[in-house]
Parts: sequence; C-alpha cells; structure tokens
Amino acid sequence: MARPQAHPTSSLSLAVMIGLLFANTISPQPAAARSNSPSTPIEIHSGELIAKITTRADPKFSYALYLPSGYSPEKTWPILFLFDARGRGTHAAERFVSAAEKYGWILVSSNDSRSDETVDPNVAAMQAMLADARKRFAIDLRRLYASGFSGGARAACLMGLAFPDAIAGVIGASGGFPLEQRPDQNLPFGFFGTVGDLDFNYYEMQLLDRDLADLGLRHRLAVFEGTHQWMPTELATEAIEWMEIQAMRSARRTKDPSLAATIAKERANHARALESTQPLDARLAWEALVEDFTEVIAADEPALVEARERAKKLATDPAIAPNIAKAKRLRDQSIRRDLEQIRRAQQALAAVSPENAASNLGRLLTFLRIRDLKNQAKSADHDQSLSAQRVLATYRVQTSFYLPREFMARKDWTRAELCLEIATEIESRDEEVWLHLAEVRAQSGNKKRALAALERAIEEGLKSRELIEANELLAPLRSEERFRELVSKMGDPVTPP
Repeated sequence: MARPQAHPTSSLSLAVMIGLLFANTISPQPAAARSNSPSTPIEIHSGELIAKITTRADPKFSYALYLPSGYSPEKTWPILFLFDARGRGTHAAERFVSAAEKYGWILVSSNDSRSDETVDPNVAAMQAMLADARKRFAIDLRRLYASGFSGGARAACLMGLAFPDAIAGVIGASGGFPLEQRPDQNLPFGFFGTVGDLDFNYYEMQLLDRDLADLGLRHRLAVFEGTHQWMPTELATEAIEWMEIQAMRSARRTKDPSLAATIAKERANHARALESTQPLDARLAWEALVEDFTEVIAADEPALVEARERAKKLATDPAIAPNIAKAKRLRDQSIRRDLEQIRRAQQALAAVSPENAASNLGRLLTFLRIRDLKNQAKSADHDQSLSAQRVLATYRVQTSFYLPREFMARKDWTRAELCLEIATEIESRDEEVWLHLAEVRAQSGNKKRALAALERAIEEGLKSRELIEANELLAPLRSEERFRELVSKMGDPVTPP
C-alpha cells in the first residue's frame, strides 16, 4: 500500500519558505515586547487548560492554551506547539498538561491544524499561532518544541526544519517527517517518536527510528499498546522529560544533576520491569539510558552505573544474549515480511483496471490473504497476532479512505467500489465505509446495491438524516421509494456531527 499521506505540502523548499515568512516573528525582541504589558491586559488564568484563545492578528485562527501555574512574564519559558490531525486543540494538549505543570512548559495547541486536506491549513495555522504566542507570552526562544499526531507530526517536523536554530525538539505521535523530506546528518532537532503496536504507521516509525540511529542522531521511539492515536499521558510526560535531558546536553538549559538523576532513576525502574517479559526492549532501554544521561549526571550515579552493567550483561551474557539476538532477528524479519506483503498488495490494487475492477474482488481477497490474516490476528502467538492486525489496519486505512478518495476524485467509481468492498471484508461494522459504498454505487448507476449499502450503513449506526438527504453523491437514489423508506425510518432530521 502507499504510505498514508497526511501532509501534502512537505518539501524542504516549503520549510525554507516558512522560515522566511516567520523571520520577523521569531527574531529576538526586547523583554518588554515579550511581556504582558498593562496596556494590553490578557484575561488568561494560569494552571488551567483554556479551550480557545483567538489570535489577535487573525481571528479565524485559535488555539488551546495551558500556562503552568507558576507562570510569570518576568522570566522566559519553554513552549510546546501542538498540531492535532483534526484540529482538536484541547484533546491534544490534555495529555501534556501534567508534564507542562511539573516542568514549567507553555502549551499552545492549534484548533485549526488538519491532516488529509486537499488545501493544507497547517502552515497558516502555524504562522498565526507562533506569532500570537510570541507577542503574548514570555518564551525561551532557544526552547521551542513542536508535536503533532499523524499528519500533524509531519507539520511539527516541518516547523523544526523551518526554524533550525529555535526548535529544540519534535515529538512525533504516529507520524514522522514530511514524505518528501528525509532526515540527514544536519537535522537540527532531537526527535521523540511514539506509535501504537497496532498502528498502521508502526512500520514507518520503526524505519525512521533505524534511519535516525544510522545517522547517529539524538532520537527515541516509544511503542505503546494502542492503534493510530496520540500517546497516553505517561508517555507524553516521558517525552517532555527526554526533551529536558536533551536541553541539558545541548546547553539550551542549565544542567540540573538532581533532576536528571531523578528522571534516570524512573527510567531505570522501567527498564528493570521489562527484563522478565521483554528482554530485547529492556536492553534497548538500558542502552538509551546510558546514552542520554552520561553527560548530565555523575558517572557513579546508581541508575547510570546499573544501566551500564545491565546493558553489557544483556548484550554479552551467553545465557541471555543469544535469545535477545534471536528476538531482534525475528522482529526485523517480521517487519520486512509485512512491508513486502503491503508492497505486493499495493501493486495488485494498482494493476486493476476500471474495466475489470468489478470481477476482481474474489481474486484480490485471496491475494491479500484477508481471511488468513484475520485468523492469524486471533493467534495465541502475541507477536504473530500483532503483525497480522497491523497489516490489516494498513489495508483498511488504504481501502476505506486513501484509495477510494483518490478514485472518487477521478470519478473512477468502479475501482472506488472495489476498494470499499475490500474494506468491508476487513471490518464489516463501519457505517462510514458502507455510506461511501452507497455513494459510489449510486454514482455508477447500481441503485439496488447502493440502497443495500445505505441500509447497512444505517444498521451499523449512521444516525444523521441530514447527512443522507443533503448528500449529492446519493442524489440518484432520491426518487427511489426504498430511499424514502430508509430515510423516514431515521426519524426527524438531526444535525450531522
């Protein structure tokens, strides 16, 4: 399958352009310009998450805001800019509030960021948000950070590329770099990636992690139990703590050995807990602890001493090391196998012509191994089950969203229908997929099957009568008695979500 594209305008030239646009915004200003002056009072309370702050320069942009309870314009503060894939500013910020309060960070989370849009709104939202925050708050211009989810992660990386001297780090949730811009040895910021073990972007994040390791860049990848989503709160805190340590290493903030030792102790506890069930991940955790903290805490600090000893033992002990090496080999083989399967699926779908798409469903279901993968997903072998579920998730996002959207834009209704039918074989309870299937069938002239798909969408939970009645793609069905019956059963019109 094609890698899910979530940020269409993502070249380095765009990053340079953004940098030029923001040159005045990011340039140093006198302290008085950074502070909240009496002539421009701001009714903002610290210590609480505010859902909407409208930007002064352009009221069509807004962001959710969190100021730590100790905030004062008398000093400067690190700031984290957040880009959710659906503009859910509060939703994105909520998981970072605890760490922002603990470590004194400002959170500014866009209500306008988007992913998968034909017109990219992220650059304008980024510019408005940064300019407004720069004028309102006392920001440490050497400690700007960006984070985003899915396509929002690509926007965050783009922001880092645009401001190489200001963006100290990027936290990429279920997404990495703009697809046309890969990292190189000159990458100016540290990267902390997170991904769910069932996420269709799992493979992208694993490959990115290896690229960053091969380049010798400061990075970390944390995998959690979950699908395509923001990381949980505890992992968001871990990401901010990692950025605090990197800031100490790069002299962007004063070294605090006591704080660093406390964080190192917590990291050691986590690595120790992994040893009994996930020895490979434990070894990686111990090695990362050594790399992160060697420059910021004393060599005889207990957590660092333990990390060096445990990392060495897990890498060399003949009773342990071979099993860990085997686990790594099997994990790498699984990723390569899954990626090859996804690549072959992409080729098979691309080879289907509009003329014979309708007759290819059975062949493609067999070729994609949908039934085998669904059985494998139920396997008692945990790693095998995860592998199957990830491949199915990748198939599903492509056949239910990306490919149909592309085909529908071209009015290639038969291939859009084929993809959506495959998606229903993967997950039969998704009302949106059935609705899209009704749309493409209506447009291709198959009213009977379109009505059947619409009925199924309603059975699976589609509740918005207005969403159906105002849907121009369903217009060919409006004269059908069955269409009117289905709509009438939905009751009074309701506002679509």
